[in-house]
Amino acid sequence: MYPSIYLPVEIGLRDLYPKILIAKKAIDHNFTIIIGDRYKIEKLSRFAYPDIFFSRSLEAPHYDKLFPFLKSKKTYIVAQDVEAGQFFDNPVLYKFIRVIKNKLKYLSAFFAWSTSEYNYLIKNYHNMNVKFYLTGNPMFELNNHYQNKNHSIKLKNYYLVNLSWPLFRPITDEQKMTGIKIFKKNGASDKQINEHYNFCLQRIEENKKLIISIIKIAKDNKNKLFIIRPHPVDDLIKFKKEIFLPDNVKIILEGNVIPWIINAKKIVHTYCSTAYQTLLNNKIPICFDGHKVEKRNLLLGKISNFTTNINELSVLLEKKDTDKDLKNKFEIMYSEFPNMKFNNSSDLIIEKIKDYKIKRSLIGKITNYCIFYLCCYYITIKSFLSNIIYDKSYKDMTNVKEIKKILSLFDNKNKIKVKKISNGIYKLYL
Repeated sequence: MYPSIYLPVEIGLRDLYPKILIAKKAIDHNFTIIIGDRYKIEKLSRFAYPDIFFSRSLEAPHYDKLFPFLKSKKTYIVAQDVEAGQFFDNPVLYKFIRVIKNKLKYLSAFFAWSTSEYNYLIKNYHNMNVKFYLTGNPMFELNNHYQNKNHSIKLKNYYLVNLSWPLFRPITDEQKMTGIKIFKKNGASDKQINEHYNFCLQRIEENKKLIISIIKIAKDNKNKLFIIRPHPVDDLIKFKKEIFLPDNVKIILEGNVIPWIINAKKIVHTYCSTAYQTLLNNKIPICFDGHKVEKRNLLLGKISNFTTNINELSVLLEKKDTDKDLKNKFEIMYSEFPNMKFNNSSDLIIEKIKDYKIKRSLIGKITNYCIFYLCCYYITIKSFLSNIIYDKSYKDMTNVKEIKKILSLFDNKNKIKVKKISNGIYKLYL
């Protein structure tokens, strides 16, 4: 009976691919993986606890109860913040919500994206019984796996516009009040709280200004095709309904972003982490800030051709990247993300957790195994009855076929098996 790792996934388009890469590397070291909807897996963990729980962050209020419970059951808790890019552009959120001391204390290991994030963690939490590692994010390994692979993107010679903020999923008053309570509980001042929410409004305006500018450029250049890719959690139906576009501007949000980057002539963004993936494909991204409020020289701007002017944006869309410019941008990026040079983030993560000593008796393992399947059956039956009573069908973020397709990117020589255990929960094993 192989040790288990639970891999909760929050946003399928962003998180599923790197989590499956981690899963593949873990299975190569004789782990069994449970992956899927974060909320279902987190609830499952309360009853059928894993050997290792790989958290996607530390910010959820219910982790105050989940983490000590898992720790009491001898589960190793490890984490990497899926939004650690916030460390650079929204440090208030990172320091008071994403990574906080009262949850870090339950962790065995935390995996940092960047040199600055790692140094911050070591400086502020060096006296805690948690190991910090600079591993980078497996998200940025995906570029290497997509090279020379067939993918389904048929469009060519388009300009890709990546938005960094959801425009049609605004923060509700209830969400804001809950957020303010958590900020204050974790020690943030009123000034810092206001800074965070002003930042959110600022990012919305920056993305709106980018869309307006692209529409204007598209109307003046009807022979050019522009693809706008909204933020993964945005309301796509409302997005298409509310924004009126010329015929040569399309809204597409499907699959992983990397094939779309590979096929694009140029990539434009507003402080979006897809800039890193763009540069890793030997293309200098364009960072456009038409709102002109951001005063910091952010990393996402420094690794891009930056502009606040629509006329200069039009010129940059046709500018050819030189080897010298590419080298300069890579040096800036690698100074913060040294692991990007080696495409080894997933290997580093698994290397740190593969030797954990699982402290469970055989009877405990068998009991936990039985409870696991009983819980999964319960989730399935509950979802089925809910669909009948409330007429709300659960929409899964993935399926067996898609998981197998993603695994094929990573040279799946071991023929990993994929089984749907329940709605939103999948088992990957040999």
